[in-house]
This record gives sequence, structure tokens and C-alpha cells, in this order.
Amino acid sequence: EARGDWPEAEQYWRRFLAINGTFWWAHIGLAHALRQQDRMDDAEAVLLSAQAALPRQLAPFTDYARMAEARRDWAAALSRWQAVRACFPEEWAGYGGCAAALRELGRSAEAEAMLDAEARLRAAAAAANGDGDGAVEGEVAVGAGESLCASRLPAVIAALRRTHPGIDVSLHPAGSATAVERLRGGGLDIALLLEPEVTAADLVARPIAREPLVYLAAPEHRLAGRTASWPELAAESFFVHEEGCSYSDQLVRSLLALPAPHPRLTRFGSIEAARSLVAAGLGLTLLPRVTVERQLRDGSLAVVHGPEIPPVPVQLTRHRRRWAAPAARVVADALARLGSG
Repeated sequence: EARGDWPEAEQYWRRFLAINGTFWWAHIGLAHALRQQDRMDDAEAVLLSAQAALPRQLAPFTDYARMAEARRDWAAALSRWQAVRACFPEEWAGYGGCAAALRELGRSAEAEAMLDAEARLRAAAAAANGDGDGAVEGEVAVGAGESLCASRLPAVIAALRRTHPGIDVSLHPAGSATAVERLRGGGLDIALLLEPEVTAADLVARPIAREPLVYLAAPEHRLAGRTASWPELAAESFFVHEEGCSYSDQLVRSLLALPAPHPRLTRFGSIEAARSLVAAGLGLTLLPRVTVERQLRDGSLAVVHGPEIPPVPVQLTRHRRRWAAPAARVVADALARLGSG
């Protein structure tokens, strides 16, 4: 999977499941490998098989519902989320999923009623778990861009496991648009958005940190260590993060606003891919400095002193109408200290 060799990943998961099919995460891994090969029908068949074999495991049901969401078949998504609620009435994921599908189907009043039901369920769970820091328990889903997932968040989550062992934090790499959609659908409790501001009326956000950005090149590149103007940058190839990444989108807009010829721009969903291509001398990139500290120290990448791009704020974001359970509040407080770390 790390190499992006999805046919090989598929064979690995099939061999594993042939030996032991009782682990739900192996079924999820196989379905993911199939999705990456655009074999959606096969992936859905795997998830249906997992539901039949492991009827008390939530993940095969929620992943099956999210596949309908991904292709924007909201009637099917609603049906599948309703199945989640029927099989797992104490899990709030089904309520948020139903609410998102109902909203997309134009059934706003029913969606709001579903969110209210979810809030009541979360409140009941919070009352059962208690509200003292040491006794807090629960699952908290956090969404963030790949740069934060790879750099800032592992230490925060590790610290939470030591201080609050009853809190299970699941980390979901997602761009801003996807994270907002999942907040609204109930798939995330908290999102960290790399955005100058968050203006959506149904979201509550506060800036907690600022991430400095750097232009990068291979150490032997002609611009490495030099000051470069916009026209000089525009003469290079750029490897930038996928659309929806605020700082990459700003860079692309600035480059395309220059007189022709325009630079060659390649978008990637993986920061590691962009780093590797730049280190090989194939072009430039713009990334949060925290994601390349090691490469700058070992000399595999070098800074290009290009036109200033201000640090991008990290916005701690939640849904305005959703109940903030004690576990989510503890996690939010820990994340809010990112800027002082």
C-alpha cells in the first residue's frame, strides 16, 4: 500500500483473509485496495461479505454506506445508513450519515431531526461516561490534511493515550472540502483546516496555530538557496498538493496569473510523492516547513527564497449543532495547544 501497488496489496489481503477471516480490518483493507483499482462493485461485494461474516462489527457497514456517498447515490446512502442505525442503534455514526443523505435529498427537516437525535444519543453517552478528565471515555474522529497528520498530530495523539487511555482518537487524512463534508455528515467530530478563515454558518472554527510555508528544490537545482522572483518560479515545473489545499491553490492562482508561458503544474494527493520528485531534481514545490524539517537537515532538499506567502492558519473546526461530548472536548483542548508546542 505504501508503494501504491494496489494489485499486490489486494493479493496480500486475500492471502491474509484465506488464513484468518475474523479480523474486520483485513476486509476493510481488501475493499480499499479494490477501490484504488476502480473496482467498486468488487469492493462492495467484499464489504457485504464482511457484514454477513462479522455482523457485530461496525466498520463494514459504515464503509459500505460511504461508498454510496462517494458516488453521490444519496438514496442508496440513506438506505445503507438506515441499516447502520438498525444494526447499531447506540452508534451515532448512523445518525450523522442519515442526516447527510437526507440533506442531499432535500429533506432538511428530517435531517435536522436526525441531528437532534444524534445530539441526544451523545449526551446520554457523555452522562454515562462521566465528565471528569480522568474518567472520560469515547471515540473521537479527527480529520486533518496530510501535512498535519504526518507531522503535528502523532505526538498529540500519543500524549492523549497516556493521559486519557479511555479516549480512542481516530485520525482521518482529508483535504478541507472533504473534512467539511464529513463534519456535516457526522463522520468527523473535529477537523483541522489549513484555511485563512472558515465562514460556513453551520461550522464553528478558531485559529490555533500558523504553519510557515517554504519553497523547495533539490540541493543541486539552480534556484536552491537563491532568491527567486515570480517569473523565475514560473519557468519551473511545480509539484503541488491536490486541489482543495488552500496554500497550494493560492500558489497555483499566483503562477497562472503571470504572463505566459505558464509553469507545468502537477497535483498530488501525497506530500511524500511531491517531496520525492523534487528531491530527484524534477521541479519545485511549496510545503509547510514542518513536513520537510528532516529533509532540510539531511540535505536532500533545499529552500528557495521565493516571493513571500504568509503562514497558513490551522483552524480547529466543529459542527455548530452537534453535541460536543466530553471526549471530543478533551481532544479539542489538546489540539488547541498545537500553537504553543
